[in-house]
Amino acid sequence: KMKKNRGESVQKLEELLEKSKNDQGDDLYKHMLKVMGHLIASDPANAVDRFEEISFALKVKGELAQEGDMWQYKQLAQDLKDWMDFCKKEYFELKKAGDEGDEEVQETATLGNIPDLLSERKMFEWAGIGFSEEDTFLLMKSLKKLAQTVEAKSLRFWGKIYGREQDYYIAEGQIEGGAEEEGLPEDQEGKGTGVNQFTYWVCNKIGGEWTSLPDVNPTQIKLARMIKHVFTGVLNSKVITNPFFKGEEKHLLRAQIARITHSTTLIPKGIHKVVEEEEGKKGREIEMEEEPKMPTYQTTQDLDNWLHYLPSILDCGRITHLPPQQEEGAEEVDPEELQKRIEAKDPFEDRLKPVSIDVPFQSYPKSWSIKTLGDLTSYKEESLKPGATTCYAVHVIQSLLWPGSCTVFQGGKWSSMYIGYGLKCDEKKYYPIYPPEVNADPEGPLEHEEPNPKDLPEEEEKKEGEEGGEEGEGQEEEEENQ
Repeated sequence: KMKKNRGESVQKLEELLEKSKNDQGDDLYKHMLKVMGHLIASDPANAVDRFEEISFALKVKGELAQEGDMWQYKQLAQDLKDWMDFCKKEYFELKKAGDEGDEEVQETATLGNIPDLLSERKMFEWAGIGFSEEDTFLLMKSLKKLAQTVEAKSLRFWGKIYGREQDYYIAEGQIEGGAEEEGLPEDQEGKGTGVNQFTYWVCNKIGGEWTSLPDVNPTQIKLARMIKHVFTGVLNSKVITNPFFKGEEKHLLRAQIARITHSTTLIPKGIHKVVEEEEGKKGREIEMEEEPKMPTYQTTQDLDNWLHYLPSILDCGRITHLPPQQEEGAEEVDPEELQKRIEAKDPFEDRLKPVSIDVPFQSYPKSWSIKTLGDLTSYKEESLKPGATTCYAVHVIQSLLWPGSCTVFQGGKWSSMYIGYGLKCDEKKYYPIYPPEVNADPEGPLEHEEPNPKDLPEEEEKKEGEEGGEEGEGQEEEEENQ
C-alpha cells in the first residue's frame, strides 16, 4: 500500500512538473531529468554543489558535453565580482590628485550659459509651439556640443525657419574675439557690435552639423526690407528677386534673423534702465537697476510692462550712424551740425521702449497680443516672504508684425523663440495670378493654286482669234481712207 501511495505521489509530481513550462515550451520535468543525468554521469560526488551550475548551463546552451563544456559557476561569479570592484574603483570613487598609482584627475570643461530647454519646453507647450521631448533633449545635447566646439560665452536656441526643401534650426550665441573677415564694406558693423552683436549657427536637422552664418552688412538689411523670399533651406542657393539681392540665401537669412531679433526680443519692466547722458538726455546704453524688481504674474499681464531689449535698426541698416563726412566741393559744416542733420533724417528710437506703443498696421489695433493660459489661481508662498503669493499661469506674448515670434512667461522666468517663415506681415498683399489663355488663331480661307495654266482652253483661243481678226480689218480700212 505504501508503494502504491508513493507511486501515485511520484506520478502527481511528474504531472505537476510537466505543467510548469517556460516561454520556449520546455517543461520542468524534462529539465530536471537532464540535470540529474549530467550530475550522475559527470560528478555525482559534488552533485549538490554543482546543481545550480549545470542547471544554468543547460538553460543557456540547451545541451552539454560531459565535462569540457561545463560552466564553472563559482569561478564565473568570482570573475564578475572582481570586474564590479574594478569598475567601482575606476569610475565611481573620487580620486585625489597626486595619489600614488593614480593618474591626475582630468577636470571637465566649463561651458557657457545655456538655458534648460526641457524646462522651457513646458512653457512653450502652452503657446502651442515647440518640439517633442525627445527632439528637445537631442537639441539641447547638440547645443552643448556646439558650445564646447566654438567656446561660446552664451548660447541659446533661437528658433526655426521653414524652407521649401528643408528647414533651418538656428542657434544664437556670443563668442570672445574671432577674426574679422577680409574685404568687408566700410559701413559694416564689426563682429560683436551692432547688428552683428550675436553670432548665428544653422543646421537642417536636429543633431546635424552646425554651420556659422556670415555677418550682415547694411546693404543686405536694406534690400531684405524690399523683398519677400521663401527660403529653400540651401545656404548657397541663389536669391532670385526684384530688386536684385546681391548675395546667397545665407546672407538673406542672416539679414532676416537680425531684423527679427532686434524687433522681438523682450524683457519685463523693472530690471534694466537707460543710462542718462548730460543735460538729462536719454542715452543709447542700458544698465541693470540698482534694485531690480522681479517680474510677477500680476505685473507681466499688461503690455505696458514688456519692453524692447535690443536697440532698433535704423533706416541705414545699422544700430548707430557712421561719423559724418564733409561733401567735396561744398561749404564746410561743423561735424556736430552734420550729425544732427543725419539723426533728423534717420532718428533713433528710445531704448527700453514699451511694446504697447509700437505702431501697428492700419488694419490691426495693436502690434502685439497677450493671453494668459493655465491655472489662474494665486497660492500663498510664505517660504519666500510673508504675504507672498505665486501663480502657475503662463503669459503668451506674440508679435503680429512678425508672425511666429513668441515670448512666454511663468513663475518669474521668460523665454523667446521664433518658428515661422522669416517674413514680416505687410499691408500690401501681392497675389500673382496666371495670365489669361491665348486665343487660338482664326480659321482663314482655303488656299488654292494661282490660276496660270500653260495651255489656254479652246473657247478662249477662239475668242482671242476672233478679236485679233477684227483688229486687223479695222487697221486695213484706216489705211485705205488715208
